[in-house]
Amino acid sequence: MAGNPQQQQQKQQQNQLPRQRSLSRPSAAGPLSDFRCEWCQSSVSKSISGFLCHHCEEVLRTPYPACSQCGELLNNNERRCQHCQQTPPAFDYTHIFLPYQTPVSHWLRQAKDRRRYEWLLRLGHWMAHHPPAAITQVDALVYVPSDWRKRLWRGFNPARIICEQLASRHHKPILHQALRRRGSTPQRGQHRASRLQQARQQFDSGQQSLHGMHLLLIDDVLTTGATADAVATLLKQQGAAIVGVWALARTPPPGMTMPLALHGCGLPESQA
Repeated sequence: MAGNPQQQQQKQQQNQLPRQRSLSRPSAAGPLSDFRCEWCQSSVSKSISGFLCHHCEEVLRTPYPACSQCGELLNNNERRCQHCQQTPPAFDYTHIFLPYQTPVSHWLRQAKDRRRYEWLLRLGHWMAHHPPAAITQVDALVYVPSDWRKRLWRGFNPARIICEQLASRHHKPILHQALRRRGSTPQRGQHRASRLQQARQQFDSGQQSLHGMHLLLIDDVLTTGATADAVATLLKQQGAAIVGVWALARTPPPGMTMPLALHGCGLPESQA
């Protein structure tokens, strides 16, 4: 005698449950050894980032001499670069998380050029665990606004995604209306002076009262610092007393080679 059709359907669903669980991703509470490092493919253990092994985290986070004001990577032990000594930018200090080189450059291009949103979440989570020393004195965070055309194509602003993760971990408010963007002009290949002139034409003040505030400007990649300089000028015009910059990555100066160990997945330079 045939059973109730509803009971037969429930029994079939129960029989499928073990197979569905076996295909699912390990739970967040599971051991990190269940995951593989995105760079060297070894087991992830003692990891802060959650997607790299501890050794790869240390390799990518190797400290390099950098300008205390603009974060430019230096070939010497000077405290400030020549640009900041001759023409100081409007921002007061810079905290760079990683050099913009393989594989970091590859991951960021995956996020920005191929709309791989998950890379911003991964990198932002890792970045949040390495704040600048002045984080406790910071009153609020501000992110660099993106052009509406790029935001429409990507579906997100990379700087805002990172900023929201940092604000959440360090319990800081975000000033969404402190800056406005007029438009966008491609800056790749442009010199520092040209970038600065273009950047000053691309942003407007939000006309907010920022009197005496210590602000931290968040961006994904710092190249020459021209955008940060233009934006910091607008923030100080609104009354900000101190403006720091916290960027995910900093582009090395032209001709400077980064002594990164030959290690990991070995991404070709065409993907960097």
